[in-house]
This record gives sequence, C-alpha cells and structure tokens, in this order.
Amino acid sequence: ASGAGYSKGAFYSNFASKEDLALEIIRLDTDMVVAGTAAALEHAQGDPEKVLESVTAFFAGAAAANPARFILRAELLLHATRSPAFAAAYHEQYMRQHGQIAALIRRMFRDVQSTPRSNPEIVASAVLAMGQGHGLLRAVGDPSSFPEALGAFLDAVIVRLKVLRGETAAATSAGPDNPPPPVSPEPG
Repeated sequence: ASGAGYSKGAFYSNFASKEDLALEIIRLDTDMVVAGTAAALEHAQGDPEKVLESVTAFFAGAAAANPARFILRAELLLHATRSPAFAAAYHEQYMRQHGQIAALIRRMFRDVQSTPRSNPEIVASAVLAMGQGHGLLRAVGDPSSFPEALGAFLDAVIVRLKVLRGETAAATSAGPDNPPPPVSPEPG
C-alpha cells in the first residue's frame, strides 16, 4: 500500500474484507492469464504447432513470474471448505475463471478449424486442476513443470487435431468407434 502512495487503511477501504481483496487478486491474475493465452493463440494464427509453442511459452513465463498464485488459490479453496459464506464467492470466481478457460479452448479449436471431441468445459476443468496441482508441487520443491505438462497435454490435443483434420495416416483408421491402437510398452 505504501509503495503505491496509500496508507493501509486507505488501501483496505476499497474492500469489504481481506477475503474480497484475495478474490480480487485472483480475478486480476485470471484476467492476466486469459489475456496472455489469448495473445498466444493470436500469435499462433491457427497453426497447431505454433499453438503448442506459444501457449507453452506463455505459461512458462507466467508460472515463473508469480508462483505464489498457486498457494493463494489453494489457501482460498481450503478457506471455502470451512466458510459457507465465502464458498459462494469463491465458487462464483472459480466459475468465471472456468468459463474463460473453456472459451479459450473453444477458440483454439475454432482457430485450427477443428471440433473438440470432448466438452471444452470438461477440458477446462482438467487444465485448471493440472495447473493448480503442478503449481503447488513446484511451491514445495518438486521440479516438475506445469508448462511442460501443459505442453505434453497440448501436444496430445494437437496430434488429435491433425487426426481429425486428416493430416496423418491415423485419420483413416482412427475414430470414435475405432480408436488408434495402444502404444506397446518399451521392453524393460
């Protein structure tokens, strides 16, 4: 507050509670992530390979820039389990974020001229859970990387997009009633 030229009292007077302040931080963070992802999709110009590259690069930078976001989100989720009043506000914020991520997923498929096989709402849930989980693991020293995991996830999506668009030989044999053959485990 003092760095921005405000007293603590003046700063906090803009929020009804510390919970409201925390939710506003999450809202601003979500807006930054959505805008950055949208810019990455714009940069990719509908090229599936560029989608993978641009979105993964954005998330790598965003995760490194503010790793505390994952801890704050986890703390707020835990608080929501203990406070029914706060749970409603948290759920509203989560659903807003969820809707924005689902819209980005729909846009990604539209940009690459394909149709998702799974409901974008379900994919959004998976992306949010994967991001939160990886963020918390990194916060406690796990070297796994959400951008790399997201990259692997997007790579699988891109391969599927290519199959759906008929860009690979698998497109002729794979489909909802005839999935591609399983990958054999490597001899160990």
